[in-house]
Amino acid sequence: MTALQTPARRVWHVVSPTGEEHQVILEVGIPAPRPDGSWGVMTSVGGLDPEPRIIFGVDAWQAMSLGMHFVANQVEFFSEKGWQFFWERAGDRASASELRCDSPEKEGTGTKNEQS
Repeated sequence: MTALQTPARRVWHVVSPTGEEHQVILEVGIPAPRPDGSWGVMTSVGGLDPEPRIIFGVDAWQAMSLGMHFVANQVEFFSEKGWQFFWERAGDRASASELRCDSPEKEGTGTKNEQS
């Protein structure tokens, strides 16, 4: 996947259980229709999982949502194995919950309808 094909992309800093540090690129690609009528998105956890994965849904919305959940689950899996994720080198800790679409919204992000 290239950046042009990846509407959802996040770069985090990661520390392995043995203390090695590097960047990890989390990506969910553009949904594409499949011949069978389903939709698929390419996902990648570059730097941790060498193979991109295709996640399928009944439509583009579901494929994108499931793709984002899959990437979050991959981060959670590696976290349970002792990997540590950070927003940037020497930055705040990051977690899989911050990747999920259904995670609690942070106050002041403009994502809630704040009208009275």
